[in-house]
Formats: sequence, C-alpha cells, structure tokens
Amino acid sequence: MTDRYQQIDFIIDYVKPRSIVEIGTWNGDRALAMASAALKHQNHLQYWGFDLFEDGSAKTDEEELNVKQHYSLDAVTDKLRYFQNDNSGFSFDLIRGNTRETLANTDPNVTVCDLAFIDGGHSVETIDSDYQALNRCQTVLFDDYYVPDENGACPDVKKFGCNELVETMPHWVLPVSDGIVSGGLVQMVLTGKLAQEFIDKA
Repeated sequence: MTDRYQQIDFIIDYVKPRSIVEIGTWNGDRALAMASAALKHQNHLQYWGFDLFEDGSAKTDEEELNVKQHYSLDAVTDKLRYFQNDNSGFSFDLIRGNTRETLANTDPNVTVCDLAFIDGGHSVETIDSDYQALNRCQTVLFDDYYVPDENGACPDVKKFGCNELVETMPHWVLPVSDGIVSGGLVQMVLTGKLAQEFIDKA
C-alpha cells in the first residue's frame, strides 16, 4: 500500500456506513470511491459533499495551503449523477461555499452521520470549525496530520493540519504516509468511537 487514501476502504469495511460526509469533495473521485466501498455493505448510501468548488481563489489557496486546481459544482454534480444512474442506492447532496458558514446551515443529519471525512481547508481554524460541526458523527477521519520527513521538513502545525486538535482527544494515526511537495509527510488520523475501539485493542 503506497497511497494513504486506500486506507479509507478499510475504515468503510469496518464501519459499514449508511451516510458519509466529505469535507473537500474536490473533483468527486474520492466520493465515488467511498460510495462504491460503502455500497458493498449497504443497499443505500447518503453522501454529502462540501467544497468551495469554483468559489476557490488564489487567496483561499494561500490561506488554506491548497495546491489543487478547482472544479465547478456542475462538473462534479454531473460526475456523481452518472454514477447514480448505475447505482440507484446512491443519494447525494453537494454544498458549495466556505464550510465555516455552510455547515452551520445544513441538514441536521449531516452532523450525526456514520462517517465524516475532513479533508477540506488545511488551516487550523478551518479544520477546527469543521470538526466542531461534525464531532457528534460516529467516526471522524481527518486527513492532513503532518509529520517531519527524513530531512526534518514539515508544515507549520501551529497554522496548518489537525495535529494540535486531535492531541486533545483519543485518536489513532493510520500508518501510511505520503510525501508533501513542499516538504514533510502527511497521514490520516481517526477520532471518535472507532478510534477508541482501536486504542482499547492495542
């Protein structure tokens, strides 16, 4: 295994979610991968995806340490609808905008979903805001847990990533790490009920 995202399938096989929230839908590919994995266990999956989509800008890229291109809401909607045509058990809602605002005004079911994957803005403030909205979800999986690479390079965890947030709660760091272009390594980390189960079994 060389890609940390492949670990999500393991989490989904364990949790068998009927509902997934993804913060940072980007181009929709991760949504489809998670939906495919979940639908192996359930007849229906509700997916909610949050992203800036075309509202992303050079300013937000700098603030949130984003290096990816932006995709439009319409383009991602079309991709998910195409998948839905072949998978009638898949339902989805996409929400465009800054999650510091949109999560506060969304479907209440979002905040108690089976699995929340937080991989949107990378600033400490945005990640904390996303978590505060989703901390009642059964399992919360964060991307953007940063550790130094072999040269000691690492993003500033005082400004970016979930490191400081998860240190305040039971958490389980998943083993696979990927390199960051600007230096450092990034991993995923679990919190919530599943993380506590792993800790208890360790």
